[in-house]
Amino acid sequence: MDEQIKNVVAQYIKVPVTLMDHNTVIDRTAVSSSILLHRMYAHLAKEGIIVSDYWDIKNLGNLLQKISGQSVAFKATEFPTDATFEMAVDSNAENLFSIGIDMEQISLLPVVTDYREDKFYSMNFAPSEIAYCVLQASPVASFAGLFAAKEAIVKADNSYVNKPFSSIIIDHSAKGEPIHLSFQLSISHTSDIAVAIAITKYKSPSLTETESPKPTNYSANNRLLHLLAFAALIVSLLSFLLHFLHK
Repeated sequence: MDEQIKNVVAQYIKVPVTLMDHNTVIDRTAVSSSILLHRMYAHLAKEGIIVSDYWDIKNLGNLLQKISGQSVAFKATEFPTDATFEMAVDSNAENLFSIGIDMEQISLLPVVTDYREDKFYSMNFAPSEIAYCVLQASPVASFAGLFAAKEAIVKADNSYVNKPFSSIIIDHSAKGEPIHLSFQLSISHTSDIAVAIAITKYKSPSLTETESPKPTNYSANNRLLHLLAFAALIVSLLSFLLHFLHK
């Protein structure tokens, strides 16, 4: 089985099987995008090697441990925090906003004949999401947008880091706006790139369920939320520029 695993992993990390050992890095840093990382585990699943929680796997040795049923040690501080911002919204630093931003290359998603049956899509998207995307003008672009939104949510709230992507369900309002629980989401894409922003909504932990925030404080926090969203937009635009400059 070890050789079978190596043969699959080698295709994604671009390291010859003969040079791979237990210390060979196979996490997000070893591939060019999060999409390819998820595709790698979908590929393993197609080979009958199911790894449901691979968020803590850093190297080949970790993967073999996980498959054999052993736990893998993980420090929360090791989780990448790029494109994530957190800011206090009052003088007591009780209320926090967090922003996650993600950008994905649409062409990296697999084009298949049946999205419902393909392992990559069934492992990363709920049936309702697949049903939504297949009806869009460009299903792959829609999937890329939802994938980027899921990544942005994880970056905005690290409590999502160990959740399967298929459980982070992005719904849509009657106006077509993306929705997920206590987040404000924005998804955009060109013909090449999908970008998403996730912002945690305002919530004051100091208030009871029957209390309401003071109007003045809420207005100030709401203005700050808009400022943070604008900052996220600027970062996204810079990412687009860097992408095209490096083409």
